[in-house]
Amino acid sequence: MAAATRSVAQPLHVGDLRLADLRKLMQASGHTAEFRGEGTLLIDGAVAVRKSGTGKIEVDGGGFTATGSGSRELEGTFYAVKRKIYEGLAVVA
Repeated sequence: MAAATRSVAQPLHVGDLRLADLRKLMQASGHTAEFRGEGTLLIDGAVAVRKSGTGKIEVDGGGFTATGSGSRELEGTFYAVKRKIYEGLAVVA
């Protein structure tokens, strides 16, 4: 019975990743990354990264569908950005 009520702990990512650091990481990985107005980092001209007022990182890949030839590039960029964000945070198990 105790095993049924025990919760499974999921790893939690914590930390504070500055957009300037993410910009350097993305550029070192061969992506273009430049700041746009209002604290937005634009990566490869398609993926926007910004921090909300609470410090939460928001990643927006735009309204693209998976049917165009450039969508694979966007998908790759989107996941590359997410991967770099997770690499920059600590994992607490």
